[in-house]
Amino acid sequence: MWGPSVAESAYANCLARHNSYLQEATGQRDISYMQTVHDLKLLLFRFAQAKSFHEDTGGGGPQSNMNLVPYLMQMALYVINTTRRSTAEERNLNTYLEPKSADQLIDSFYDTEGPLYYLTLAIMLTPYSKWMLTNRLIHLNRIILMAHVHHTNSSIAPNVRSVPLTPHDYTAYKSALMFFVLINKMYECYFKTVEVTESKSWSVSLADYIRHNDEMLLKSSEIMMNALSIDFLPCTSFEELCDAACLSVADPPNHIKNILNTYLRQ
Repeated sequence: MWGPSVAESAYANCLARHNSYLQEATGQRDISYMQTVHDLKLLLFRFAQAKSFHEDTGGGGPQSNMNLVPYLMQMALYVINTTRRSTAEERNLNTYLEPKSADQLIDSFYDTEGPLYYLTLAIMLTPYSKWMLTNRLIHLNRIILMAHVHHTNSSIAPNVRSVPLTPHDYTAYKSALMFFVLINKMYECYFKTVEVTESKSWSVSLADYIRHNDEMLLKSSEIMMNALSIDFLPCTSFEELCDAACLSVADPPNHIKNILNTYLRQ
């Protein structure tokens, strides 16, 4: 954790030691911010699946793990900002969000850096205003399509003609949708008031906000957990989730069917 009273050099040294431990444990020579984004993605997906944290880590309850979320972001943001990778990663994110053919979309759902990865990266690069106006719905549709295709074949990318255009039961989409509403709620709870200026990009402003708002972030983490456990996870339909998460979807009962026809029909 890099607080306002901690020197940058001290934080950088701790981060370097942390990366050394990871290198020794995994055998990977190059530990970068991408691994941290993947770590955060996997943590959030465990929340989305309502799984126990004890299975893999040997300890830590849901609330303590939710408290970690902003500080995993801080680790990734520090490296992105100090190595000036934000512009390059914004290009990668924009390329991912560009319209694609059905075959290209399906292939991307099986990439290591797929929809869940870019949705996790998005909150570190995309200002709240842009998320709400344009990018949120694109990410939502990609997540739904990914869940639909994975339900057809979880291991390899199927031919587009073999993917049914009839929506599956809500349970086929639930984990992916929970992941999406977690990211959306993080914007609302954690970072809605973060401001972007001409001299400070979203990633820089976000890192600075996390560094100086520890108490507020801890309180927001409690709100996050309550929203997930009380409002989101009990939902039994997409329409109910749209209402609980305040998603601006024009026709919730037919939304999944409409995007399947829009993106997958040849």
